Amino acid sequence: MEVLAKEIFGQNHMQNMKRQNELSQINKELRKLKKQIKQLEGRYPFERISENDPGDLAFRY
Repeated sequence: MEVLAKEIFGQNHMQNMKRQNELSQINKELRKLKKQIKQLEGRYPFERISENDPGDLAFRY
């Protein structure tokens, strides 16, 4: 019984480590994308024409 419990604990631990690694990779990619968005917003400034339609954009020049 104790051996089975240790085996299950080990499997759960490995699954948790794998999920933690996947989450870390996702967060890293998210930070990268957020940084790219900020850079693009700085290069291509725009403002909303209408507050009602989020797709309605106008470039400021």
